[in-house]
Amino acid sequence: MSICEDLDKVNRNFFWGGSEKKHKIHLCQWDLMCKPKSKGGLGLKKTHDMNQALLAKVSWRLLRKDEGLWAQIFEKKYIKRHSFCEPNMVPKQNCSPTWKGTMFGAQLLDKRQWILLLISIRIPLFLIFFVNGWWDVEKLRSILPEEWVQKVTGCSADFQGVLEDCQIWKPTSNGLFSVKSAYNLLFQGANWLNPWRKFSLMSSEFEGILLGIVLAITVIVGINSGTNKVQVLLAWVLPEIGVVKLNIDGSRRVSIGAIGAKGVLRDHLGQWIGGFAVNLGQGEVLEAELWGLFFGLNLAVEKKVVIVIEMDSDTVVLLIQSKVLNACQPNAGLVSSCKRLMNLFQRIKLQHIYRERGMM
Repeated sequence: MSICEDLDKVNRNFFWGGSEKKHKIHLCQWDLMCKPKSKGGLGLKKTHDMNQALLAKVSWRLLRKDEGLWAQIFEKKYIKRHSFCEPNMVPKQNCSPTWKGTMFGAQLLDKRQWILLLISIRIPLFLIFFVNGWWDVEKLRSILPEEWVQKVTGCSADFQGVLEDCQIWKPTSNGLFSVKSAYNLLFQGANWLNPWRKFSLMSSEFEGILLGIVLAITVIVGINSGTNKVQVLLAWVLPEIGVVKLNIDGSRRVSIGAIGAKGVLRDHLGQWIGGFAVNLGQGEVLEAELWGLFFGLNLAVEKKVVIVIEMDSDTVVLLIQSKVLNACQPNAGLVSSCKRLMNLFQRIKLQHIYRERGMM
């Protein structure tokens, strides 16, 4: 019996209250209990699978060209300018146990859909597909099927070509490798549907009702107690004289994954200065919000105005205002492009607002 099986046996006996002297009946399969909760399990860790996920971290560091001495030895002795993703990378019989374990973990990196390349537009060939600083959709459609056009236009690329291309870990939102996400890759398939959810008071059907009750109670208690209430104006506010306000918003159609963005520039009298609406292909809401900021900044540069930017995505505001750019973040290229555009303004302000205050 292997070490992993011994450890699993100890865990099973502890869970069911058994021991070497007294055996207890196990009422559920261990494999089922070790599935993530989203897959119908209890979220316990199976030692063999957890070991593979930990070894995958070593393989990932090799794939990212780690500069450690151990990585240099593996690179010279075994990899030799090859990649873990190549099917011919099979450990030899006379190789070290450490390398065999590393290759075992690399099996989790074998499927290309788990690794995404962050594209930086530097190659002159790509420039023929650009017009006014963005993709020429008609040219793309002339050589690519519509499905690929949607994927290309939705890619969060660095259009100035400053960032280096890098490999990111797609299962995590920040692009950084995590053992937990690697372990979950071993359990494919649809998420488990909780049959009791529709009867739960915390389900989506009751969230609106509960929120209304809580707000009503808060207002009543505030009135009865005589405390000072702070009123928040949920309406668009005029900017200062000489300043133009840019309101942007992104959206996503869940059924097909299509994203889009829109924005409008208005002066201190509320008069229209300019606007845009664009279809961005397929992606996530965060990408749509970032694209909205990108196109809005380009419009403001074109109009040569002093702007205050308002948007309802606090995540985008935090990404832009962060002093350190995580190059592994899936939208790092787009964030970098937005920051460079903002540096073109002598005076600019970006702030988060409630959705109702940015109505267009």
